Amino acid sequence: MIFHIERGDWMLVEKDGKRGVVPKAFCEKVPKKVEQKIEVSPEMPKKITYRPRRAKANFKYVGEDDSEASFDAGDIVTVLDETTHDMWLVECDGHKGHAPSIYLDFI
Repeated sequence: MIFHIERGDWMLVEKDGKRGVVPKAFCEKVPKKVEQKIEVSPEMPKKITYRPRRAKANFKYVGEDDSEASFDAGDIVTVLDETTHDMWLVECDGHKGHAPSIYLDFI
């Protein structure tokens, strides 16, 4: 997500080529990471696996399509993959999909 303009309590943001205005409280500025090439030795695992963890939804979220999960504030979801900072793979009511990590707190 790229932040463009801050005005009062609102921010103009861009994600996946789409622009929109969102409440500033829902945004978090993250410093740019410097990419570093790491050579993988045969002894190193190719993929890091995470143990599923439960999280509580702080806000209602409605997924944009079938690849995203939907849940209400207060729902308990299972976080299956948290390898990306902004979107986690979760399971809620038997449906697996991605959801914004900022909406969830581990319990």
